[in-house]
Amino acid sequence: MAVASGKQLGLWPLVVTGLRTLSNCEKEAGNLEMAKNKLESALQTIKTLLSSNLSDNEHQHYLKLELDLLGELKSLQSSPAL
Repeated sequence: MAVASGKQLGLWPLVVTGLRTLSNCEKEAGNLEMAKNKLESALQTIKTLLSSNLSDNEHQHYLKLELDLLGELKSLQSSPAL
C-alpha cells in the first residue's frame, strides 16, 4: 500500500529506495523469491522514471541505479535457493 501511495504522490525515488530495502530484508530473512519480486518492482519503477521527462543528471542517476539493481537481481538469481 505504501508503494502505491508513493507512486500516486510522485515520490518515485522513495518508492525505489523502499523496494530495495524491502528486498534486502526479504533476502536476510531467507525469502529469496520475495526479494526478487521487490527488485523487479523497483526496476519497473525505474523504467517508468526513465521514460518520463528527466534532467540529464536525473537520467544518469536512474540509469546507474538501474544497473545496480540489475546486478543485485543477477546476484540474487544465482543464489542456490532460487
